[in-house]
Parts: sequence; C-alpha cells; structure tokens
Amino acid sequence: MRRFSEYVARIAAAFCLKPVIVRTSDFKANEYAHLAGGKEFELAEENPMPGYRGASRSYHPDYAEGLARECAARASVRRQMGFKNAVL
Repeated sequence: MRRFSEYVARIAAAFCLKPVIVRTSDFKANEYAHLAGGKEFELAEENPMPGYRGASRSYHPDYAEGLARECAARASVRRQMGFKNAVL
C-alpha cells in the first residue's frame, strides 16, 4: 500500500496544477494470475474479458480487503501527502 501511494503521489506531484485520475484496478484474472503469486488467488476463467474484473471485482466479497487497501492508499495520497489533485 505504501509503495502504491508513493507512485501515485509522484505522478500527482508532476501534474500538481491538473487533476490526476487514478483508476481502480482493471486487470483481468489471467493478468493477475501472471503476477508473482497470482495463481494462488485468481480464478481460472474460460473468457476473462467479461469476467472477474473492474467493478465486478471491486464489489465481490472476496476482494473486499483488496479494495479497502486500494482506497486507503488513495486516501493517504490526498489526506496525508496533500495531493488533492489525485482523484478516483
């Protein structure tokens, strides 16, 4: 979470006079599965395009902790680091 916040803050600082839109994760399950340790957590999907990604991942109960961490990182960038231009 700290590293993610630092990366977002670095980009927000570079564009401090303009809004920086920070999107939620939108990887497909197969893309997460290819990350280190990803196969332990991801579902195998026949067609990952319409599957467990984007909003459907964000509101799924299995991703509640991940979404909470993403939101906490974004809140840290805005509240603690002071980059109000970083918006969700």
